[in-house]
Order: sequence, then structure tokens, then C-alpha cells
Amino acid sequence: MTDQPLVSIIIPTYNRADLIGETLDSIIGQTYQNWECIVVDDGSTDHTEEILSTYIKKDNRISYHKRPSIYKSGGNGARNYGFDISKGEYINWFDSDDVMLESKIEKQVIDLYNSKYNFTVCHISVFEDNINNILGLRSEFIHSKNNFYDFLIHQITWLTNSVLWKKSFLLKTNYRFNEKLRAAQEWEFISIVLSKENNYSYISESLILNRKHDNSISYNEDKNKERAINYLNARKFVYKYIEKREELLVEKKYLLDYIITQTENLIREKDYKSLNKVIFYSGINLESLISFVSIYFFIYTDKLKSKIKYV
Repeated sequence: MTDQPLVSIIIPTYNRADLIGETLDSIIGQTYQNWECIVVDDGSTDHTEEILSTYIKKDNRISYHKRPSIYKSGGNGARNYGFDISKGEYINWFDSDDVMLESKIEKQVIDLYNSKYNFTVCHISVFEDNINNILGLRSEFIHSKNNFYDFLIHQITWLTNSVLWKKSFLLKTNYRFNEKLRAAQEWEFISIVLSKENNYSYISESLILNRKHDNSISYNEDKNKERAINYLNARKFVYKYIEKREELLVEKKYLLDYIITQTENLIREKDYKSLNKVIFYSGINLESLISFVSIYFFIYTDKLKSKIKYV
């Protein structure tokens, strides 16, 4: 490969001053050197800005930005803003507590450059405490014969930090992170992409170290209820996106069964606060009001079971 396309590495961060240095060191140490690293701060209250100023002086390919208020708070708004100001031909969203192996970008650029696909995926290894303490692969499988369905049901699993995307593809299809979600946003984003683009290139090699720690979004169990609501809403977003696709009957059935089951569980638990969050996830409108009246009518008349079509 004679060309050296620019790769935009976009990192949303929030109070990761104690960890982001190791992430940035792994980017600086990449064998592929034509990159820009865009760090978008989502409102950190620690000394993240001070850490970044040190790295920017060390390497001017790194830039530091604070998320503008027109983007919603949270990692999704930061990811979208970083994408909007990126200049690269290829895009790699990454996490501020993970580590790239030194050949990560090079191997994925070569793979994507030589393939017919719009993105390429690699394996991820999980580590704890230090990068020498590897616990194993985050997922055994990252590709299958039916990537969309198997991703929906978690038969295959990968995260956005393991993907190198063609920016032209993302722009053409207008794929963006859903700023309404506070969890399951990566699953929703990837599911929507796979519903239209069911195949991709992949590298059967771990090129990322995913940190497991108490403050990690992926491994923190302290907010299970809020996460469960977001997981339910994420599946509603995907269902809505593919609802009119007649060829996706199996996928729609899986999503609808999940939505019905989880909604019924909220009702059995009498968790009406969470139920209302699910109904009004996109704000108050005619559709959500109809859902609200319908659900509470069935609750009141004790005729709910198996009658929820879509919340």
C-alpha cells in the first residue's frame, strides 16, 4: 500500500485523567503514523485538561476539545462532535481507558484498503490491573453467516473501538450515535449499521486491550436498572428502524419478544417509574401518549399479558 490515508481516532472522555495517558501512549506508539487523535471532553471535573495539554505539547497530532452544548451530554454527543470535526478518510472511535496494540491501526488500514467492505473489525482482549494480566478475549466470535441476527442475540459481539470505518460510508448513510441513549448505544449503533450492511471485513486477531475496572462503563453494575431501561429503549430504536422491512421477520420477532417480555417484567415488579421512562423515551408526543393510555388501561383491567404489541 503506497497511500497513507489519514485516520481520525476519536476519544470521548469523562474524568479519565488517571487512565487516558496510557491510551494516548498506545496511540503515539502505533506503527502507522498518519493519524489525528481528537479527544472530546464530556465535562470532566478532574485534571483531564492538564493531562491533555502535556500530550498536545508532546505530539501536535493530538487535539483536545470540550463538547459543545448543542450536543447532548454523554459519550454519544462527544462521539458525534468528534466525528463532525474529523478530517480523516478512516474513522476509529476509541475509549479513554483502553489500549491499542502497536500494529492496530496499520493492520486495519491495510485490511480495509485491500477489501471491498466499508469497515473492518478486530478481536479485543480484556485485561485487569495491568496490560500483562490478560483475562481472555472479550468475545470468541466477531463474524458469522448472518452477522445482523447473531449480533442482535449476542452470538457475536464487538465494540466500536474495534472497528475502522470508511468515513465516506458513514457520511453517505448518515449513521450517528443516538444521543438519547445512556447505555447500549454501541449495540444500537452497530445493529442499525448491520441491518443495512450485513457483511464486513475482519481480522482474527486481538489488536485492543479492553480495561476491566470498577469505574468502567462496560463492567460497572451499580446502575443496573438505568442500564436495563436503556437496553430496552435501544431495542425499541432498532425495531422502529427495521419495522417495515419484510425480509427481517426473524430479527423483528426477536426484538418484539424482548420488548414485550421486559415491559411485562416492569409491570409485574410495579416499577411504574421505569415503565414511564420507557414509554416516554423520545418525549411526549401522540404515539407515546397512546402507548401510555393503552398500557395503563391494560394494567388497570388486568388484561395486559400477551397484548402489548409495541410500547
